[in-house]
Amino acid sequence: METCLLQHFILNSDLKDSCDFNTGILDEGPGIYEVFRVINGTPLFLEEHIKRFYTSAFYEQFSDPISEQQLMVSLKNLIETNSLKQGNIRFQYLVHPSRGPVFMAWIVPTIYPSKLDFESGVDIVTLNASRKRPQSKRTNLPLRQMAEEITKEDGIAEVLLINKKGLITEGHRSNIFFVGDNTLHTSPVELVLPGITRDKIIALAKREGIPVIEKDIESKDLTDFDACFLSSTSKNVLPIHRIDEIDYKAKNPITTKLALLFDKLVNDHLGKFSWV
Repeated sequence: METCLLQHFILNSDLKDSCDFNTGILDEGPGIYEVFRVINGTPLFLEEHIKRFYTSAFYEQFSDPISEQQLMVSLKNLIETNSLKQGNIRFQYLVHPSRGPVFMAWIVPTIYPSKLDFESGVDIVTLNASRKRPQSKRTNLPLRQMAEEITKEDGIAEVLLINKKGLITEGHRSNIFFVGDNTLHTSPVELVLPGITRDKIIALAKREGIPVIEKDIESKDLTDFDACFLSSTSKNVLPIHRIDEIDYKAKNPITTKLALLFDKLVNDHLGKFSWV
């Protein structure tokens, strides 16, 4: 069940009291969504999230979602009215069976990795499953609900999806990278949601002369790598300690370097952001 934090949320173009937040609307009808992070009152990589939102709309054949101008105004209003300094915002468009098109945006509960997680790495488990259209960020997916239950019950950080061909694809809320022979390996973009943090990391690696290979990674080859890490809006560059029963080195020179470079990129972006 979705939870709305602080005082207000957006319903279509209107600011509403959080007491009126109706989770029932979210469970009916096909939809698309995005989640972005706010740091010190500033949205992180918002332009990229909006671009991906409209890409999802294209894949799901939503011909007339909210206009970009209205979207920006609504998100700015949501941040400023709630005086939000730190947190995540989800915005969602769906076609409700009785209400028709609905746009909502609200502040969602978020647990960020701890300092110990970044230092020691996290444990994740594999799941034989994959998303039908990974390029689209769709709502109400049974797979996501299943993965959420696994993370809560087992107390692990992420569920790593393996498709019917035995290929590593992505985490249910993140992308994954592997490090071997001083090279960065990740699944091809056709198999995964094109993560915004993922794109930034690949660009940083190439800029620094770190070889990047985007190709199929078979689950049987998980033992071939020295290190691996997750990437996402909330996780940044998060080292992995264990996948199932396979241990990895959380402290790896390439992982550490990319984490530092990504942190700098974030700070640079926040310093330059403008709503105009």
